[in-house]
Amino acid sequence: MRVLAVDQSSILCGFTKFEDGKLINYGLIQLREAGEQYQKEITKEVNRLVNIDDRFVFLDAKNKNESLLSLRDYLIFEKPDCLLWEDLKTNINADTIRLLGEYTGVLREYGQEFKIDYREYIPVSIRAKLCTLKTGKKGRGTKQDLARDMCKLHDIIHPIKRDSSVVTSDSHPFFNITDSIGIMEYHLKYGNCGKK
Repeated sequence: MRVLAVDQSSILCGFTKFEDGKLINYGLIQLREAGEQYQKEITKEVNRLVNIDDRFVFLDAKNKNESLLSLRDYLIFEKPDCLLWEDLKTNINADTIRLLGEYTGVLREYGQEFKIDYREYIPVSIRAKLCTLKTGKKGRGTKQDLARDMCKLHDIIHPIKRDSSVVTSDSHPFFNITDSIGIMEYHLKYGNCGKK
């Protein structure tokens, strides 16, 4: 089974591809600016979908190349059996929810169009189940905790700053990748794509 996980973000989304339970690829999806037309309120769903879809550029971190495929073309090329993404219910910023909700809508639309099963998972639940050491408030897992565990599990090198210290800023794109890996790992242990 081929599964694609996406951690939505307003600029760089993390993505991970697993096949038969093994990590095959991971990287970032850069959201290009779609221009002035996108900034206006678009009322027709078809136009909205096309403009949002054109904003996806896949940056393959594992194999160090860039794929200028639209999300639609990427899904046609990769033919995943299941799509996974972060559930936005716990996000409190209305602008972020609105923007990421559009991306989620595109993922849902393509899931339905191509008959790809899809699931959403809540980040707090993912970290609660997967983090071996939880350093956040009230003993909760953080992005850094999840990144540490996903790097260890998949032998991924954690980025280092110029001063040789480990990158810890939640806004660093690396955490979007490790969050998408976390979504995938959570799904493999607790999810059920294809088992309706």
